[in-house]
Amino acid sequence: MLRLNKTNFIDSADAMCVRIQGYVSLLCRGMTMAGAVNATTILARLPYSETIYKISTDGKTYDQ
Repeated sequence: MLRLNKTNFIDSADAMCVRIQGYVSLLCRGMTMAGAVNATTILARLPYSETIYKISTDGKTYDQ
């Protein structure tokens, strides 16, 4: 499968956590990433981009 039902075209683990549970936590980040990696086909691995991250989170940033 190329995309999960709960993902947007440009998405991040943090954005998914906020949509699903309303906040970001390390546990949610890990579970989200593990679920995405196991259930989808990765077409490209891109380096971190703050611009793309902010697009996925509507301009918000979250602490580590």
